[in-house]
Amino acid sequence: MKADASLEAGQDKLRVPADCAFYQTISLPGIGVIEGQWDHREHTDAYLGNIDFKGKRVLDVGPGSGFFSFEMEKRGARVVAIDLGKEADWDAVPHPDVDVTFLRGALRDAVRVIENAFWFAHKLLNSKVHLVYGSVYDTPKLIDRVDVALMSNVLLHLRDPFRAIEQVAKVVGETIIITESLWVDDQAFVNSPSMRLLPRAAVIPEVSHSWWQVSPALIAEILKLLNFQQIRCSFHKQRFNGTPLDKATRLVPHFTVTGTRTGNVGVVFAVGWHDEERSEKGEIWRWSSQKKASISVKVPIGEAFRARFAFELASIRNENVQVDFNGLIVWQGKVTHIPQGIYLKDLKLNPGQNLLEINSANGPKRAGDNDPRHIGVRISNFSVSHLKRNN
Repeated sequence: MKADASLEAGQDKLRVPADCAFYQTISLPGIGVIEGQWDHREHTDAYLGNIDFKGKRVLDVGPGSGFFSFEMEKRGARVVAIDLGKEADWDAVPHPDVDVTFLRGALRDAVRVIENAFWFAHKLLNSKVHLVYGSVYDTPKLIDRVDVALMSNVLLHLRDPFRAIEQVAKVVGETIIITESLWVDDQAFVNSPSMRLLPRAAVIPEVSHSWWQVSPALIAEILKLLNFQQIRCSFHKQRFNGTPLDKATRLVPHFTVTGTRTGNVGVVFAVGWHDEERSEKGEIWRWSSQKKASISVKVPIGEAFRARFAFELASIRNENVQVDFNGLIVWQGKVTHIPQGIYLKDLKLNPGQNLLEINSANGPKRAGDNDPRHIGVRISNFSVSHLKRNN
């Protein structure tokens, strides 16, 4: 249930409902500053990787009480956030002699009051942030394509950090921002692609909601595996205001890793394609509606790259297909209903517009009684990455 702003008797000032808990410090109209467990206001830019959000569609994974969602919206982004919701199961850490049902119930209660704080702030800020409920592991089923995704201090709470990043990456077109606290910050750990298990069986289960301390080197390697070529890492400190179990206010080291796919290279399905379609597993495809369908790859003037293209081709019938790039044949073969992987390496992307053309021998035909479209070749999971500048 969304929390409503209310008035104290005889006063004009709004008050925060009792069933709201703010995870992040925030300033709200009619109230002023509300202190949370963390205060990120002084070093917000560093936390967010110094990214320009103006005009971007942004995903905020695990928004908590919403500070970063509302901050990115204030900076010109169209924000969608994904959170567990009150009824979902947290990745609770099992402990000996602890009732898992009770533990999950307690974590749900914690989620509920933080979510109430999100909606309370959402109303006072007149925000348009859209909140979607579900698991980060199901991101491709729940979230449409975004330009930028933020994963802020969520990996430590997840049983499978790699899988979470992988699923979020499937919907990101440009940049992913991953920020984590560094409670363990010795240099050997920071520089190694590794993670450390936080809970211990011998400890009373205060550590019931946190799994891992991940290193920035690990995040960088994961993003490289997921085809983010440009990696930046920065370090900063964020103010921790304390919790009932840890009351010491202090500055806590953090790192932010940003991964960017293709810089300023733009991809447009230019001519001959139907609208994008998507499966529950996150696969993305388009059907061609003409015998020749083209994809435009635009490179800024003054730049040139050696690039790699990866995609799959399939057809509703067996036919010969030819792929041209900037007028040159780069692939030929028979295409069937079984998707065939195509990998084109070391193609030169020139400044300005570059054209990839899919030429089918037979062209499209009527799809079927329940589908009025004319379709031919299907292209799936298209990606282009520049490997290096062309000198």
